[in-house]
Amino acid sequence: MDKNVLLGTDFSKIIFLDNFYVNVDVENEDGSAVLHFLKEIINTTENTYIKRAACKIICELTAVNIIKNRYSSLGVLFDFLSSNTNELIDIALKQLPFFIELLTSEIEHKVIDLTDHDNGDISSQAFLFLGIKTFFFSTSKNDFPNFISTISEAEKYFIAAENVMNNRDDARFYIILIQLTKALFSNDQVGVETTVTGLYENLQVRALYEIDVTGLELEYLIFQMFDSLNRNYKIAIRSQEWLDIRHETQMILEASMEIDKLKLHNSRFNNITKKIIEESVSKIESNIYNFHLYGERKRLIALHSQSDKRLADFIDSILQSLPDQDNGTIDDNEVLAMLVEFMDAEGGLEIYNKIQKKELSFAKAIGQFIKNNYNSNLSIRTGSLAGEEIFNVLMREIDMVLPKYSKEKRKTFSAVLEEVIRYCQATFVGNEKKRFPFLYSTSAKGKGTKASEQDLQDSMILYFEHSNIADGFEHEKSKFVDGGRVDIVYKKDILTVPIELKKSLSRPDKDMLEENYIAQAQTYTAGYDQLGIFVLLEMSDKSKEPMANFKDWFKIHHLRPSTGQEVSFPDYIISVVIPGNRTSPSSKSTYK
Repeated sequence: MDKNVLLGTDFSKIIFLDNFYVNVDVENEDGSAVLHFLKEIINTTENTYIKRAACKIICELTAVNIIKNRYSSLGVLFDFLSSNTNELIDIALKQLPFFIELLTSEIEHKVIDLTDHDNGDISSQAFLFLGIKTFFFSTSKNDFPNFISTISEAEKYFIAAENVMNNRDDARFYIILIQLTKALFSNDQVGVETTVTGLYENLQVRALYEIDVTGLELEYLIFQMFDSLNRNYKIAIRSQEWLDIRHETQMILEASMEIDKLKLHNSRFNNITKKIIEESVSKIESNIYNFHLYGERKRLIALHSQSDKRLADFIDSILQSLPDQDNGTIDDNEVLAMLVEFMDAEGGLEIYNKIQKKELSFAKAIGQFIKNNYNSNLSIRTGSLAGEEIFNVLMREIDMVLPKYSKEKRKTFSAVLEEVIRYCQATFVGNEKKRFPFLYSTSAKGKGTKASEQDLQDSMILYFEHSNIADGFEHEKSKFVDGGRVDIVYKKDILTVPIELKKSLSRPDKDMLEENYIAQAQTYTAGYDQLGIFVLLEMSDKSKEPMANFKDWFKIHHLRPSTGQEVSFPDYIISVVIPGNRTSPSSKSTYK
């Protein structure tokens, strides 16, 4: 390697890296020396393209085991994830799946934080990575309920990635892949055919416009795995019609061997391909046998004694995946536990007994279970993991205090709350000062204490006008309860939600909020549908103190109304305290 490259211009480094595999005989170089050299290139330039190119080469050489110190290579990615340069964060997220077995809690938390990034590409890529990690590398537990919960959690991440950015065909690929997995489990033959075709078409379309089609290689490998699973499924579902069990079992073996061959695929994806097969695909394959071949146990045992070693070993693996059987009934405590956990004790036991009595097949019971419990929209509604946690906590509290609240009204209010949380998150994580100047101190070139309720109102209205509930918003609605004027009103069909805004120079706690503000907001709510929202722009000095955790911005309130009558329709207010008069994080440091 030419050490003079390190002393050269950025242009010479670009030329060198663009022709790296011509300039460097990597097969005959010491991997550690190559890694050190490429890291030196990264450290001796501010050029983003050079840093990205060197990082990509490091990851490629690590994937094919020329660079053997995977932790050192991962360290480069972590440095990029922690940078302030979007292009570096982006490539680190794209390369991170190749090091997924080395993932630390620190790195995972960093990726979770990046789901809230103001750059849509980065946020979407972070969600995509979490989906891949969850689907392919968190399914090693051998119980079926955990597996179904896991793939549904992964689906949530992929849907979020697609929602954050349009035209995320890579996220759509994995969403279809999960739909295929569910179709395989629920014995939805039409769904299996549709999703296999959908995967193929997804890859074909992307191959037409991708500049570098090698970027699709991993997904082509995954498609081959699941296409082989589909072949197994088609054979297994007609097991009761098998005339020649040896021939049919041999065909299943051949499809299974096609999957095993992919473990030996000689490319930079070798490690990740092997892990996907061992931790995810093999579980799906096992469950196909579990669901569709459990009635063939006796025939398979008889075939075992008449088979060569390769086929006999394969039959052993099938038999190990089948539930315990005694006189034709299924004795599977995991199935009972699953049904009880996801339904209820009475309903789960009823379904289990039907399986035992052969009134309902195991496959049909599981298939119906999946259809009934996992076909809902699993997207992250608030656009961020922190926001989703807040949303779920608040809605659970509302369900506790208003257990008989109309489902239709609840659904509509939850959509309003979702957008309020999205707005608040946008003001906090990765926001641009020019977008929210009223939130910053004069020292940070903002409006400081001169910021007004009107600034907050204009900002929220502008945001809501481009949200999913834009058609229901009005502002400064007069002739409300007692003739008051509500700053923002959502009114759609059966629900009216008042959103009251205020500004404060002090720091109110929950008691002060209820003493000074909540009565007004609750009064506006009293004439309508029991739920309202109050937003406070809090403008105290924050020059030397850290910001409050985002989850602490939200509270739920109820004040006893001025009546001696029994209260059958209590009103509740969700408050949000948005910190204003902010300074930059670095200005809070006093070190010299």
